[in-house]
Amino acid sequence: MDGQGRLTKVAGGPRADGDPLPNPPVDGTPAAEARFGFVANLAVDPRSHDLYINMLNLFRMTPDGVIRTVKEPNGQTLAVGYGGLAFDTGRGLLIHRDPFKQLTVSYLSPDGMRSPIPAADGQIGREDTIVATSDSGIYIWNREGGKVRYLGPMEG
Repeated sequence: MDGQGRLTKVAGGPRADGDPLPNPPVDGTPAAEARFGFVANLAVDPRSHDLYINMLNLFRMTPDGVIRTVKEPNGQTLAVGYGGLAFDTGRGLLIHRDPFKQLTVSYLSPDGMRSPIPAADGQIGREDTIVATSDSGIYIWNREGGKVRYLGPMEG
């Protein structure tokens, strides 16, 4: 937001009504030129100011305005589906809720390594929303039951 309270565009090029959804940006695309067709959710790393963008595959926009593809250790683009994202500031890791792999919750490192959070297994629904606290706890909003639950902080 600028000094006069207006939102500032940090990424995304124009797309006319009726245009087909564009393909996700390629690695190294300047954020101002990137075109986004569908964004499931966002999370920000408060330390590095990297913005994580979930477009079914995971992308990272760095403060210098470049879109980077987050890849698994094998070099494949990290697929994250429609799952929720949050950022654990205590651990410096992204948290991802995977709606397809038995509704698991995992930590994701910037290099694409997944570390499941066992305590969350079976406690999260397909459409639940997650948010992390600064001490590595996780709040889970259960859409179906209308409840907010708290998990953590966990050791390690």
